Amino acid sequence: MKFILFDLDGTLIKSGRAGARALDYAILHMTGKADVCSKIDLHGTTDKVNFANAYREAAGMEPSEEHIKEITYRYLARLPHEIEWSVKNGLYSKINGIEEFLKTLSERKDVLVGMGTGNVERGAFIKLGPAGLGRYFPYGGYGEDAHDRAKMLKIGVQRGCFLADLKPDDVEVYIIGDTHKDINAAKAAGYHSAVVTSGFGDPEKIKEAGPEFMQTDFTSIKAWFGWLGLE
Repeated sequence: MKFILFDLDGTLIKSGRAGARALDYAILHMTGKADVCSKIDLHGTTDKVNFANAYREAAGMEPSEEHIKEITYRYLARLPHEIEWSVKNGLYSKINGIEEFLKTLSERKDVLVGMGTGNVERGAFIKLGPAGLGRYFPYGGYGEDAHDRAKMLKIGVQRGCFLADLKPDDVEVYIIGDTHKDINAAKAAGYHSAVVTSGFGDPEKIKEAGPEFMQTDFTSIKAWFGWLGLE
């Protein structure tokens, strides 16, 4: 059985900075500081790390667990509004070819598709809502599972094994993302790695990380199947 775990932002969809705006909103209401996300790198890290970095940047101090809980609450409350705004303003999009690719994979009995994203689970499905892609992801590893992305991916695989009633040794895991951090996490976890280059990743850093496979997007299912070892 092949488990294929997808990153979200820049890999499945682009939300037009809806997540950044929602986090800015949360931090503004807690600290009075605006536009904090323009000062930190949000891509390829978990929400837990992003929330902590944003608070640290705005407040000049380490966030407590209660601070992170409040940020998460305010962020999730604001996110649907920001997603709706992105959609209305033409800033929300699916990565080319992703829906047909997911549909094709979901019809196979030798593949189980999941998510491996730094987004907290509820936030991930809010972001996927307008694209209608949430139905393809019955399990995953999410931003609330761990600060470390490799550990997060392993937790996602454990959930997939439970769902499919399999042992980890029975599974071959493939990680698809859009940044060098996705590649590094996949390698640290002992998984295969690939990237789409139309996301948010830095081309030089992606090259240095050395993914097994790169494509601009998902329009060539044949090419992706070649990497996955599927016929």
